[in-house]
Amino acid sequence: MVYKSIRLFLYAGLLSCCVFARAQKPRMTKDQALQRAMDFCKAIGEPMTPSPEIEFSPPPNRRLLPECALQPVWRIFFPARAEVEISDRSGVVCAYRNLALFDEISKDNRPAGQAIPQADAIKIVLTALDATGQTDELGEPEAHEGNIALPPTAGAHSWTISCRRKFQGVPYHRDQIGVELHAESGRIKLLLLAYMQQAPNIVSLRTSLVVTKEQAITAARAHLSGRGIPATGELLRSGLALVQPNTFWTDGRAGNFVLGPSIPAWTLFLKTGENSAHYVWVDAKTGLIIGGERWGALLSAAPPKSKTPSKLRK
Repeated sequence: MVYKSIRLFLYAGLLSCCVFARAQKPRMTKDQALQRAMDFCKAIGEPMTPSPEIEFSPPPNRRLLPECALQPVWRIFFPARAEVEISDRSGVVCAYRNLALFDEISKDNRPAGQAIPQADAIKIVLTALDATGQTDELGEPEAHEGNIALPPTAGAHSWTISCRRKFQGVPYHRDQIGVELHAESGRIKLLLLAYMQQAPNIVSLRTSLVVTKEQAITAARAHLSGRGIPATGELLRSGLALVQPNTFWTDGRAGNFVLGPSIPAWTLFLKTGENSAHYVWVDAKTGLIIGGERWGALLSAAPPKSKTPSKLRK
């Protein structure tokens, strides 16, 4: 289930999460963007010749994404070879798709063979992440070997590796990096830096943690009860995370984000019915309810359990 959800995240989000803001003058030049793309491709062992198509133009705005996700990007298309997206603000490679490899493996119907070791797959991904230029703190990589073909084929054999984005040891609620490799060759098929949230506007996260977990649970149950939602159900999972506040408790739209910095919050996942559960986000400094989500479908669609955040540095 986890493997399938990560693959869906990669395919649905690739070359779409790093979307454009309103028309504006780019910071990078076309030549700089091209050189950045070529340097990245060379660093991951997929060198390109400089004959691409390059664009810097905004598609329709996406209102349901936070402002920080509406960043201008350069899209570099190497015909039949690769697509690369680069953040114009930072020069970070935020998306990559290996078109040539996709074409090759789509024709490879041999029985699945031996995958490269997990440790080697992770090493390849970490090298690629260094090449993107991203500098955010990341959690430990999680790797999943899989094959979407029946019977399993060599072409459909893959490693999918993800890392949670973090700040001072605490994960962002949604932000992560996803990379998919061809499992038998170790070549990168897809790479996506799905950074949807703004960084928090704080120097030390520790000083923002005023509300205890127990106090947050009490506030969340009181909030649900006040809205006529059963609040005595099991606490399915809980944790501290950086969230982009949303208007779910105002208009029911979990994807309608409140623009601004991410906020440290207790994210509490409470069972509220036989086949439903609610996320309640409680500001870890003020105790206020700042967002949430609803999950249903027998809870089988619930997000994977998050690991306990690493301890904050003193």
